[in-house]
Amino acid sequence: MTGQITRSSAVTASCNWLRGLRIYLASIATMNFAWESLQLPLYTIWNTGTAREQAFAVVHCTLGGCPDRA
Repeated sequence: MTGQITRSSAVTASCNWLRGLRIYLASIATMNFAWESLQLPLYTIWNTGTAREQAFAVVHCTLGGCPDRA
């Protein structure tokens, strides 16, 4: 009976999969936020925009909806 899967092992596998997905998505979001922040000085909003506009641009682009910032 080595190939039998018990309910507790199936639940554990499900929890591990979800935990891995959460870690992956958090890592991607963090790295994307850092990438958008690092490249912000390359755009005109760095010189002409307010701090609020710059923060909005970084968050907006991190979420995937990057407008034409130049």
